[in-house]
Amino acid sequence: MKKLTNLFVLLGLSLATVLFGYAIAVELVHATLEALHKGLSESEALVLLLTIIDAALVIDLSSLVIGNAAAEIKGDAVKDSAYIKEKLSFSLVTISGVNLLKVLTDIASTEVHVVVGAAAIHLVFLVTLVAVKRLNNAH
Repeated sequence: MKKLTNLFVLLGLSLATVLFGYAIAVELVHATLEALHKGLSESEALVLLLTIIDAALVIDLSSLVIGNAAAEIKGDAVKDSAYIKEKLSFSLVTISGVNLLKVLTDIASTEVHVVVGAAAIHLVFLVTLVAVKRLNNAH
């Protein structure tokens, strides 16, 4: 049953990663064409760069889970769960930090509750990362 579950995880995440990669590629082509046509402001360039970093982190995280599921299906050695928890926590902190930076690049026209919400989400992920790291070091 565990191999079947891992197979569904493997297939689902593989499909999601391909679709996410496609969506990011479409967004990049659209942004490039728009930049060539109208030009690109500094803040728009920063948001585009942050989107690329965000996408790379999401794809890296999903590839870690895909690789682990594939190793379990084949019966190979899998990554330690403590390592995966740390990697997941670190990726979530980085992704939420990127999203917070995106919010802050247009702070003049962003509502206060959006900024506070993004900061709160980032803080929760940051505290979680510290807690996971401390728990893993204690064991």
